[in-house]
Amino acid sequence: MWKKLFWISFILLVVTNIYWMYQLLDSGVSITYLRESYDYQEKDIDILRKLVEQHYDFNKLTSELDEADYELIQKGDIFFIVFSSFEVEFNSDSTIKRTRNFFEP
Repeated sequence: MWKKLFWISFILLVVTNIYWMYQLLDSGVSITYLRESYDYQEKDIDILRKLVEQHYDFNKLTSELDEADYELIQKGDIFFIVFSSFEVEFNSDSTIKRTRNFFEP
């Protein structure tokens, strides 16, 4: 009887240890992806802060964006500058209309 209980306890110990190792690995991967997305967002915010402090005009702003990773989209008279974590929408008079963060619901 004691052998049977020993093996049941041993198997439960091994299974729970495997489960906790999986949880630890999953947490590590999740933290890595979180840091990666945080780095992208921090870089984009620093670029935007620097640009908005220096230039509020759309034409001057786009000339300064050469070092940044962005995409410029035009829909009629409205322009969008799309970074990896957010976008900035400009009116036809080159003023900022709104910004949208991609990570917010």
